[in-house]
Amino acid sequence: MPTGTPREAFEEFIHECENVARLRPETVKGYRAAFDLFLKLAPDANMENIQDKKYVTNFFTAILTRSRRVGKDKFVQGVKKSTTATYHSKLRSFFRWLKQNKRIEQNPFETIKAPNVEYLDRKFLNKEDVHNLFHACGFKIQWDGDFVRRRNLAILAVLLYCGLRKGELLALEVRDFDFERRQLTVRGETSKSKYTRIIPINDEAFITVQDYLLLRRARDIDTRAMWVSQEEDRSLSKDGLKHTIAKLNVESGVKFHVHQLRHTFATNLLKNGTNLAVIQQLMGHKDIRMTVKYVRAFPADEMRNDVNGITFDGLL
Repeated sequence: MPTGTPREAFEEFIHECENVARLRPETVKGYRAAFDLFLKLAPDANMENIQDKKYVTNFFTAILTRSRRVGKDKFVQGVKKSTTATYHSKLRSFFRWLKQNKRIEQNPFETIKAPNVEYLDRKFLNKEDVHNLFHACGFKIQWDGDFVRRRNLAILAVLLYCGLRKGELLALEVRDFDFERRQLTVRGETSKSKYTRIIPINDEAFITVQDYLLLRRARDIDTRAMWVSQEEDRSLSKDGLKHTIAKLNVESGVKFHVHQLRHTFATNLLKNGTNLAVIQQLMGHKDIRMTVKYVRAFPADEMRNDVNGITFDGLL
C-alpha cells in the first residue's frame, strides 16, 4: 500500500527539482501552482486514489467547468486550452516521479493524452509596431530621467535583436557583454535550456546598449546586474520590467508582451533565409521541433514569392 500523503511526496519531488535537477525558480513555481490547484479541487486526494485515471480526469473536468474571477467583477468559466496543457505537463512530471520512486503503482497520465495546443499568441510584431514602440520609448514617454529612457531603449533592442527570454534578459550582467567581439553570452545557469549560448550583437542593439552603458558608467553603481532600477544600485526586478512594458503598451498603442519580441526575432531570421539549425542555436532551443513551430507561424504573404517561383517550365 502507498504510504505518506500527496503533499509530502510533492515536497520531496520539489526538493529534488531544486537541489538535484537545479530547475529554475520559475519552473518550480509552475509545479507548485499546478499541484496546489490539484489539491484545492481534490481535497480528499491520497496516495491510493490519485492513481485512478477517473480521479485525475475529474480534476481536468473541474478546471474546465468551474467559474473563476477575472479582474474585479468579471467571472468566466473554464481555462484556455494552453493553460490545461500546462497543468497536464506539470502534473505529468510529478506523477512520473511518483511511479519511478515506487510511490504509486499506476501512473494515470500514461493514458491521458495532452491537449493539442495551437499557440495563437506566437505573433510577431510588424515594422510599424516596432517603430511605434521605439518612438514611444525614446520620445513620447516621460521617463524618470534620461538614464531610465536609455535603459529601456537598450532593453527593447536586446529583446528584439537578440531574441532573449524575459528571465534571460533580467539575469544579464555587464560581464555578459563582450563589446570587443560584439557578442552577448547567455549563461547556462540563467537559460531555460541550461545551455550557454553566444549571440552576435546586432549593430543597432550595439549602439543602443553602448549609449546606456555610457550613462551607467558615469554613476557610482556597484551591482553587477546589467539593468539597473530607478533606485540605481539595484537590479531591475520582474515587477519593474512589467511596469515598463505596461507603460509601453499604453503609450505606443501596441498591445504586446515581452515574448512577442522574441517571436519577432525568430520570424525575421526566417524571412532572411537563416538556416533552422542556426535559429535553434540563437534561440537556445534544446529541440529543433520547438524552432520548427516558428515556421508554422510564418505569414503566408512572406511565402508568396517562393510559391510563385514554381513554374511549368521550371518543374523537375
